[in-house]
Amino acid sequence: MSAGLSTRRCDKPRAEASVRTAYRTAGLDEPQLIVWMDSPLGGMFAAGIIKSAATFQLDGPVWSLLGRQPWDQVVDELGSELAQQLWGQLTAQLGDQLGTQLKDQLSDPLEHQLNDPLGRQLALNLRDGLWSQLKDQVDGHKLNDQLMYQLQDPPADTLWEEISLWRDCAWLASMACALRLAGLENSPLDAVCMASREVDWWWPMSEAVVLTDRPTVISRDPQGHLHNDKGPALVYADGYTVHARHGTLLPPA
Repeated sequence: MSAGLSTRRCDKPRAEASVRTAYRTAGLDEPQLIVWMDSPLGGMFAAGIIKSAATFQLDGPVWSLLGRQPWDQVVDELGSELAQQLWGQLTAQLGDQLGTQLKDQLSDPLEHQLNDPLGRQLALNLRDGLWSQLKDQVDGHKLNDQLMYQLQDPPADTLWEEISLWRDCAWLASMACALRLAGLENSPLDAVCMASREVDWWWPMSEAVVLTDRPTVISRDPQGHLHNDKGPALVYADGYTVHARHGTLLPPA
């Protein structure tokens, strides 16, 4: 919760070290290219462009970092019935709170705007700035200006192509606790958890990774819903914003 609600700038060297550790722990080569963007919108834009180069593909990116499904280890150790009882207790104690506070109240509205036509228009307005931010970091790599014009709008990712603490925190925390209570270790999962505490959204690929910084403003009402009746409820350093009142999205300003 502390990491998910933080608006502090990421410690980029520490974050990059954590991400490299996640790759190594999964038995993967460290990414040769690390790109930082200032918002999930910028991350989607950068990841879409980079993925257009075939050499950067990584099949099942998140599961490539986790290796074997961690839940299988718990079931093998405890048996199906006891494992399910444990999971039910964890989701009641951890999953419901984290899922409500971070996924339902923060991640879902953000993802909805990113995929909404009005949100797309705001994305297009910021496109030149996103491209400049990306271009400054990919000099010397096989990416060129033509790719910008091949993309009519910033591409949307499919589920699980990016890792987001807001969306994935409940699952990561519950699974990590399940493993510990079963007396097991899962170094790849621990490494992904550590990396996810250090960055906002991130896109792991075979030769590259796109990392994004945290929002500069998170404004919520007492119930935890995104809310600001005088301005944006979410603000990112590249100018991307989300307007909401008591959890209800408003048209982009």
